[in-house]
Amino acid sequence: MEYVKISETSTEKSIIRLDLEFRYMKAFEIYDHFVDPELLRRWWVPQVDKIDFRSSGQYQFTWTKTQRRIWGEYSDKLIGGKHLEFTWQDTLSPDIMPKLVSLVVENVFKDDAVCFATLTHSSFNSSSEDQAYRLIILSQWKTLFQQLANQWGVR
Repeated sequence: MEYVKISETSTEKSIIRLDLEFRYMKAFEIYDHFVDPELLRRWWVPQVDKIDFRSSGQYQFTWTKTQRRIWGEYSDKLIGGKHLEFTWQDTLSPDIMPKLVSLVVENVFKDDAVCFATLTHSSFNSSSEDQAYRLIILSQWKTLFQQLANQWGVR
């Protein structure tokens, strides 16, 4: 059974844009999985080093097996349960400039879908290294959203 439908909706090389239709998760539940350290550990991040979920608050996540670290800052465009925006820096990234991630979620009861969400991960440059990194991140986001939806669907 498919718990999430994922569509890549941007052809621009500077952006990843995913439109998502979730079958069983409501908007606030998806949002909570991005801001609650315990929920983050269940579907994405093994170690939450820091999470200060407020405007200009910082976060840092670590994968100890690979020594990968992602960190950044939440923007002032936070709307509880609906919109989340943060900068993204990653030890895998060839570019030292931070990326920007935005997640917008809304409840929409249409067909089997309960929630629609749009994830935008932007600020990729045109270098071949950053474009290769973009493809890695695109694949990881798709896998992560499948994991999140599957975890929720089988509960």
